[in-house]
Amino acid sequence: MYCCRENKIIFFKNGNSQGVAYNGMDVPTQIYFPAISIYKQATVRVNFGPTFIIKPDISLNYLPISELQPLSVEDRKEHDLRILTIRKERDERLKAQEAERLASQSVMEADDRQMSVESL
Repeated sequence: MYCCRENKIIFFKNGNSQGVAYNGMDVPTQIYFPAISIYKQATVRVNFGPTFIIKPDISLNYLPISELQPLSVEDRKEHDLRILTIRKERDERLKAQEAERLASQSVMEADDRQMSVESL
């Protein structure tokens, strides 16, 4: 399995980092395509490169989206399979964390009840 602990997605506005939005295991090593969603009469101006009007304010190993190559059919299948695997692992991890949280909460409630009984 590949390591993605150092992966991150960072958004920029006017060349300034808006901070890390996602990192680690939440960012699988894949190709990402930018998308913009706007509401009503909103407008937006973007620059996906290769010539950036305002260069990012940090030194990362990044490429402009204009250098992105389309995926072959085989690569697309591998990509989709990887994403499914990553989502399954994430869901299992979240379920285990929730089960652990509920068990801990149950123990704390039992302790509270015990202390209430002892104080009577």
